[in-house]
Amino acid sequence: MTNTELNEYIKHYLVEDKTKSAIMLNAPWGSGKSHYILNDLKDYLSKKENGSYKCVIVSLYGISSSQEISKNIYLELKTNVKPLKTANKLSKKIFKKRHKEIEAYGKIIGATLFKGLFNQGGMDLNASESTLQQLYNSVDLSGKFIILEDIERSKLNILDLLGYVNSLVEQDGVKVMLVANEDEIIKRIPDDFKNLEEEKKAQIYRNVGLDNRPFTDDTKIYLKTKEKTISDTVIFEGDYKQAIRNIISSYNNDTLNRFLSDEFVNELANIITGKNLRSFIFACQKTVDIYNKMPSAMEEDFVKALFFGVVYFSIKEKSGKTDIKWDGDSNLSLSLGGGKYPLFSSCYEYLHDQKINADKIIKNSIAYKELKLYDKDFSRTNDKDLIIIQNFYCYYSKDILQSLKRIEERLLDPNDISFYAYDSMIKAFISLSKVIDYDFETCKKRMINNLKGLSTKLNGFYLFPGFIDRDNENDKAQYEKFRTNAMKSLSETDTVFLNFDYTPESAQDFYNQTIKSEPGFDSDNPFALRLDMDRLSKMLVDCSPEQIEYIRGAFLSVYRVSNIRDFLTCDKSSIDNLLDKVNVIYESEDIDPIQKLQIKWFISNLENISNKL
Repeated sequence: MTNTELNEYIKHYLVEDKTKSAIMLNAPWGSGKSHYILNDLKDYLSKKENGSYKCVIVSLYGISSSQEISKNIYLELKTNVKPLKTANKLSKKIFKKRHKEIEAYGKIIGATLFKGLFNQGGMDLNASESTLQQLYNSVDLSGKFIILEDIERSKLNILDLLGYVNSLVEQDGVKVMLVANEDEIIKRIPDDFKNLEEEKKAQIYRNVGLDNRPFTDDTKIYLKTKEKTISDTVIFEGDYKQAIRNIISSYNNDTLNRFLSDEFVNELANIITGKNLRSFIFACQKTVDIYNKMPSAMEEDFVKALFFGVVYFSIKEKSGKTDIKWDGDSNLSLSLGGGKYPLFSSCYEYLHDQKINADKIIKNSIAYKELKLYDKDFSRTNDKDLIIIQNFYCYYSKDILQSLKRIEERLLDPNDISFYAYDSMIKAFISLSKVIDYDFETCKKRMINNLKGLSTKLNGFYLFPGFIDRDNENDKAQYEKFRTNAMKSLSETDTVFLNFDYTPESAQDFYNQTIKSEPGFDSDNPFALRLDMDRLSKMLVDCSPEQIEYIRGAFLSVYRVSNIRDFLTCDKSSIDNLLDKVNVIYESEDIDPIQKLQIKWFISNLENISNKL
C-alpha cells in the first residue's frame, strides 16, 4: 500500500468506519512509520477536503500506566486549542493561565516544556484519578485522531493498553491508531525451549522471529484481546522514494538538493529500501555538515561519492554489522563504504570524532579521482557518453555523434575518463566505424598519448585483455594495432623495484615509494613475496608508533582493491609468514602500549589481507 493509498484508507476509517474499533500500523523499527505520520498523514488529514482532522500523536515509549497516557493525550490536545466555553472552572483557570504563558513565551513551547509550565502553574500532574478524569471530560475529542506510537516500547502491560484503547474507541467513540513493530510483541516458543536454562530462555524468547512454531501463551491472549479492540492491521510498506525526497528537502541545502532527481532518488532507494530510515536521516545530517565545511569547487562525482559513502556506512554501522575501525589508507576505505562509493577518511573523522578537516577533504577528492582512473572496478560508471557508444545499437546516429564529439574533447584531459574504459571504447570505435561517418583517429591518438609513461600505475595486459570476436580478422587486426601502440606508450619499465633497507628511519620512504608503485604490482611483479619478512618483523620492534603506521599504510595501499585475489595470490604465503611473526611480537611484554596497539591493528590488517588472497 502506497502512502497515498494509506492516506485514503485512514481517511475512510475516520469518516466511514462504524465498528468502534482501533486500527494498527505495523512495520519494523526504522522503516519510516513516524516520518510518514509527521510529514504526510498529518498534513493530509488537516486539509478541509479531507475532514480537517487534528492528529494527536503520543509516544508510549517508557510509559507505565494508562494515567500517563491520559496526561500526555490531554497535554497534546491543549497545545493549540483555545479554552472551551463549556469547560469547568478549574479547566478555564488553567487554560487562561496557559494562554497567557504562550503569549509570553511565543509559539516554540513544546509538549515537554509545557508539562513543566503546568506544574509551575499549580496543576499537579500526579493529581487524583477523579481530577484527571474531570479535566479529560472537558476535552472535545471530535475531529481528533489519536495516534499512539511505540506501543512495543511501553512499560504498560499490552493487555492493559488494549483495554484502555478499547474504552477510548468503544465507550468514547474516539478514532485511534496504534503504531507498532508487532514482531516485538508476538513471540513463538523455540523448539528446545523447555530444556534451556532460565537466562537462555529469556534471551531466545526475546529474539525468536515469526515462523510456524506455536505462539506463547501470552501471545495467544494478546491476539485474542486484539481481535476485540483492533479491526485492521495494516503493514506499512513505506514510500521510500517520497521519504527520501522529503528528508533531503528538509535540510534546505543546495548541494544535497542536487540528489532530488529521479535518477539519484532511485539509486538511493535501492540502497536503503528495507533498511533503517533513521540511518538515512543521520547520513543526510552528517553530509550536510561536511558540505558546509567543504571547499566550494569540488567535482560532482566526488560530491556524490561522499554522500553515498556516508549513507552506506551509516546503514552498516546502525545495523551493527560493521566493525567501525578504520581499515583503509590515508584517504578512503572501500569496505566501510559501498560499491563504487568509498567512505572517505575526512567523513570517518567527522562521524566519530566530530572533526572536519577541509584540507583532508581535498586530498580525499584527489585520491578518489586516481581511484576512478586506475582501478578497473571503477571503469563501469554511469557515464552517459560511454553508455551511448558502448550500446550504440539502441540510439539514433545523431545522439551517437554528439557523444563521440564530447568524448573527443574530454580526452584532452587525461584525468577525465577511466583508463580501464579505453578497452571498451576502442572496441566500440571499431564497430561504429562501419555504420557512422566519423574520424576516430583523433580519439585514438589522444587515448594513446594519455597512457604515456603510466606503466608503474597501469598493467597493459589487464587494460587491454584482447579481442573476443575471432571470426572478424579485420576488426581483430585494428584492435591489435591499437593495443600494440598503447603498450608502447605505457612502457617505461615492466618491473617495480622497492629500495628498502629495513630500518625504522626508512619507513616513511617505504610508504611513499609503495604508494607511487602500487598500480604496478601483479602476479609477475609481487609485493610481499619480494620482502624479507624476518628483517621486516625485527624492524617493527624498533619502530615508533608513527613508523608502524607508515608500514601498515604501505600494505593497505597495495591490498586495498577488491580483486587482489586475481593477481596477487602469490603473496599469500608471505603475508601468512609475516602474520605469524607479528603475532609473536604482539605477545611480547617489552613494547610500549601504543606500539602494541599499532601492532594489534597491523595483525587485523594482515588477517583481512590473507582472507582476501
